[in-house]
Amino acid sequence: AERAHAHAGFLARLEQSVSAYHDKQAKALRAEDGPAPLDPATERECTFRPHIHPAARARRTRTTDELVYGDVVRRELMRMELTERELDAERNEMANKPRVSSIPGVDGALQLSTDKDGFLERMKERELRKEQLIDAVREAQTQRELAQCTFKPKVREAPRYVRERADEVASARSRREARLSEIELNPGWR
Repeated sequence: AERAHAHAGFLARLEQSVSAYHDKQAKALRAEDGPAPLDPATERECTFRPHIHPAARARRTRTTDELVYGDVVRRELMRMELTERELDAERNEMANKPRVSSIPGVDGALQLSTDKDGFLERMKERELRKEQLIDAVREAQTQRELAQCTFKPKVREAPRYVRERADEVASARSRREARLSEIELNPGWR
């Protein structure tokens, strides 16, 4: 008898569980159809009535992961797709090779087809002419600046005793340098 009572309790619990499951499913279906109806007092306060397009209503609801990470993933996929399109366009552009036509008697500025070895020499000559032109321009600029200088100092000749002393110092220096060079050429320690 006790066993039959336990068996009947199990069946009752099972029936409650199934009915709760069906209630939950019915509630979910009602939620898909729209919100549960409100009491009249509350409905008068709620004036906003959104219009949901049927195509939007037909779409499945997004999961939490899709809501959190979906935009980032979609944006990254779009960026990758745009990058791939740009690379494809660049590859197509590079695939088109230009047609080069040679005109008899016309040579390029580098003259590589006629004088390959002289290219470096021509470039050195060009660089030398460029430096000479720059030096000439600088010299002309310096001359223009000096022409604007109006100060001209009065220079007097040094007195005779100062000139004689300077000559003595210069001759002593030259004698000393001559002795040093003689010592360096013929070292006596050998």
